[in-house]
Amino acid sequence: MTMVAMSISFTLLVIYFFAFDVQGEECVAGAVLNLQISVEANLTWQVSENEPCDIEQFQVDLLGDREDEYHFKVNSTFVDLSFLEICEQWQFMVTPISNGIAGYERRITGHIPLPSTSSLAGADLSLKYFNVTQVEPRILLLQWDLNNHTHGDCTLRYRITVTDQDFSIIRDRYVTGYSEQVFHLSPCGMYHIAIRPFNIGYPTIEGPMSAREIELPPHPQERPVLRELTIGPTTIHTVWELENYFNQRCPVRSLHVDGGSQFNVEVPVSFPTEERLPVEVDLKGLKPDNMYFLNVSVENMGGLSSSTLIGVQTLELEPSRD
Repeated sequence: MTMVAMSISFTLLVIYFFAFDVQGEECVAGAVLNLQISVEANLTWQVSENEPCDIEQFQVDLLGDREDEYHFKVNSTFVDLSFLEICEQWQFMVTPISNGIAGYERRITGHIPLPSTSSLAGADLSLKYFNVTQVEPRILLLQWDLNNHTHGDCTLRYRITVTDQDFSIIRDRYVTGYSEQVFHLSPCGMYHIAIRPFNIGYPTIEGPMSAREIELPPHPQERPVLRELTIGPTTIHTVWELENYFNQRCPVRSLHVDGGSQFNVEVPVSFPTEERLPVEVDLKGLKPDNMYFLNVSVENMGGLSSSTLIGVQTLELEPSRD
């Protein structure tokens, strides 16, 4: 055999063994594309045009948040899931299989779409009623219900929007159920409260908004806080801090200093702006080296606040110098 013939034979042998190795390798399929839930509750997906493996079937695994599980194999690129519970959240996993070898998994999480009769045009997510009740001076109770409950209440959320109209501050909350409390409101404050139901599953549906304008009735301020105290033989100088305007919008009228049987002082208070400045009170003509008990309260449109009690002893008179 010539050298040329031997070279050709060796080359053909290498090509043969190389082809055998390629054909003998295990082919692992890539993950499917565009995995999604359609309006008709079909789980659909696609195979890449560049997929090198010959895919025989697909492993479909369904895991519910209530520990429900379904596992099966299909030959098509879709599966009807209308038998699943709407109210349960599911993990949908699809794995391609080539020559008995599982490929890479693709998964999504979501709810089964509302039935086709609950299309955007046909769904009724309007509220039967929306009530607002004051349960405490600074707390409101919101209560509502749907006109009907045929569209999967478990996939519904309610967006509550509270707008402080005095400060243009907006607070949003997303809740379930049919009641919610709103805290940290100000007496005499104006609020716009709105609620809108929407479906977190597919398709996304928003119901009409229901709203109420609320002005909280007057209520007394919190007790005043002593910030400064200066004592003399016959005088007591005090500085009092009042509850701020953001927390308490009712106009302040006066500060009361009750000294029992010895005196009772009322200091008129008026703030031209929203800022609540400290209130100064000077008590004069007192007896030296004498104990005074002061009950201090503030009055607004809602009445008198609870009082702050302090005990103050005046200083002794210094002996005069001849």
